[in-house]
Amino acid sequence: EPDKSFLFTYLPTNVNDYKFPFLVNADFLTTANRQSIHLKNIWNLYLFEQIGYLCFKWISKISQEVELKNTLTSLIPARFIDSNELILENFNKGYDRAINEIAFLPTSKGLLCKVSDAIVDLTGLSDVIGDDLFLTIVAQNKNLVANNLENKSNLIGLKGILLFGKDELKKVFANSVLQQILTPELLVKILLFLKEKEYIFSDIALLLSENNDRDLLTPSSLYFQTSQEDKNLLTFKAVKFLHPLIDITADKNNEFKNWLITLGVKPFNGRSVINQHILNHSNDIDSQIKDKTNNLNFWRFVFKY
Repeated sequence: EPDKSFLFTYLPTNVNDYKFPFLVNADFLTTANRQSIHLKNIWNLYLFEQIGYLCFKWISKISQEVELKNTLTSLIPARFIDSNELILENFNKGYDRAINEIAFLPTSKGLLCKVSDAIVDLTGLSDVIGDDLFLTIVAQNKNLVANNLENKSNLIGLKGILLFGKDELKKVFANSVLQQILTPELLVKILLFLKEKEYIFSDIALLLSENNDRDLLTPSSLYFQTSQEDKNLLTFKAVKFLHPLIDITADKNNEFKNWLITLGVKPFNGRSVINQHILNHSNDIDSQIKDKTNNLNFWRFVFKY
C-alpha cells in the first residue's frame, strides 16, 4: 500500500513521502537518525533516477508472468507533477526514459509493447468486434493493450499512450475505414453494445436506412418500419425507414427498441407524418402531387389517416 511504502536502506527509514506502489531498498545516504534522506546528495539523486527507470524493467518482467501480468497496472508509479525538488526531477528523468525505451505493456497478441506503440480500449468495443477489426478501424499502426488487464484506467497518465474512450467511440462512426467495411450485421452488433453501455449518441449519424447499406443517418431522420401498403403510398414524400435488420432486432428486443426511441427513431404514425411532412411542407408537396400517381397516393394516404 502506498501509505506504507517506506524507503529501505537494508532497514526501514521513516521516509514515506513518495507513495510508491512498491517497496524500495537501496543504499540511500540518510541522516544520522534515519528520519530522512539527503535530498540534494548526488548519490541519492542518482538512485532516484534509477528507481524511475528500473521499476519499469521490473514491471516488464512481471508482464511476462502469466499469473501476475494482469495486475501490473497497480505497480505503475505516478510521475511527479509540478515539483521543483531535484530528487523528484531525477525520478521523472528515469521515468520518462523508461517509458520511451522499455516494452512492458502486454498486448492482445501476447507480446509486450512500448507506451508509444500502444492503444488502450477503455470502452470494450474491441471485445465486441474483435481485436484485428478494431485496430483496422481505429489505429492500424498500434498494438492493442490486452483487455483482460486490470484497472486499465491506471494507464491514462502514461505520456504518449493512445486512449480509446467514449469520445473516440462517438467519433468512430465518421471514420472512413469503418464506413467502407460496415455491414448491417456489424452495425447491429455495435448498436447492441452501445445500448448495453447506455451510451446515447443521438446527435450523430450512426444508423442505416432500408435503402442504403453504406451511408449512416441520424436517428431523428428515421422511422421504424411500417406496412408495405403505407410505403407504397408515400411516393409523394421521401420518408426514410430504419434498416430491416435493425428493425427486426428491435422487435425482438424491447430494451433495444426503447433505446433507439431515446436516440430519436420514431414509430411510424400516419397522423404524425401528415403533421411533420405535409402540413409543414406545403410548397414541396404541391410540386410533388402535380404528378398523377403522386396525387392519387397523397389523397389515399391523407384519407386513410
